[in-house]
Amino acid sequence: MVRAATIDMRSRAAIWEPAAWQTIVAWGRGQQPNASQMEQLKAWTQRTQQAAVWQLDDQALSSALNSRGQLLQTICAQWVADALGLPMAGAWTDWIAPLWLFWLPLAQRIDQAQRLTGRPFVQGVLGVQGTGKTTLCRIIRLILEELGQRAVGLSIDDLYLSCEARRELRKQDARLIWRGPPGTHDVPLGLEVLSAVQRDHPAQSIALPRFDKSAYGGQGDRTTPIIVKAPTVVLFEGWFIGTEPLPATTMSAPDFSFPDPICTEADRQFARDCNQRLSDYLPLWSLLDSLIVLQPQDYRFSVQWRQAAERQMMATGKDGLSEAQIAEFVQYFWKALHPELFITPLTLSKRTSLVVNICHNHQLDSLYLP
Repeated sequence: MVRAATIDMRSRAAIWEPAAWQTIVAWGRGQQPNASQMEQLKAWTQRTQQAAVWQLDDQALSSALNSRGQLLQTICAQWVADALGLPMAGAWTDWIAPLWLFWLPLAQRIDQAQRLTGRPFVQGVLGVQGTGKTTLCRIIRLILEELGQRAVGLSIDDLYLSCEARRELRKQDARLIWRGPPGTHDVPLGLEVLSAVQRDHPAQSIALPRFDKSAYGGQGDRTTPIIVKAPTVVLFEGWFIGTEPLPATTMSAPDFSFPDPICTEADRQFARDCNQRLSDYLPLWSLLDSLIVLQPQDYRFSVQWRQAAERQMMATGKDGLSEAQIAEFVQYFWKALHPELFITPLTLSKRTSLVVNICHNHQLDSLYLP
């Protein structure tokens, strides 16, 4: 069951109440709400169930809104000065809804959790291709830095085996023609990096692996790691971060229904083998302190999203994949770990801290707590 703690972005009568947004935008411009406006903002927040999503009771609500408003003011001043470098085109008022309802309170929640634990905090971000994981992590990282955190981003893609190692892997299993499925990553490297984050002194530095997807005609290869001061927050994102294998007996049962495009017996065996390899990643997932799931209204949107991202990359002069290759590439991911089998269950799991539903145009649809 999904709790009633939901922000529904489509409920315009509540979410898009003009007076509330006028107050918020004015706050971002430096105009503190008066007592009457603050009471209206509190009532609107409770009516749209934002307080429930962020688990704020009546006593904490005033303090939470004040701190969010002050952070909004700081972020917007930086954005206007073009000093923050958020990866979003346009003015901050164009992005006021996700900024106020999602980005700011999420960054504050991660900041609070890290300070409560008193150690480096690892926030997992799960989503199929094109859901905006990388962009979200860049935004949250920048906001966290304004809160005094040393935040870094790490992708599961940064843990891919080298191009040469994957060529050797294909000799052992010809089905691993693309990077992406379980088995194509260097899990020990991921464990080494996250363990280094947890044990290193704040004054020390660590090496974060990086992967260049454009290398070798889009096959990709490792590139030079970046050296950073030991972070207090790691935003660890990827298309199957936190997913767990299904029992082998479940996928082998005669009546088990594999979703499209897992159609042939060869497809079904590949899915079973990827499911088994997923067990190797469980030690890595055990280092997550929290998990956010980005869930599109339809997982098939990821084909058009991935194609658009590839076109943008190729426009910079880098090599990439054709649209037909992208479609084949994404379906290959679905055959390995199908979203309906491995991601949808996490949208209902108590292991998940927050679910973010996303529309076809990348706009927020709703936020809820499983």
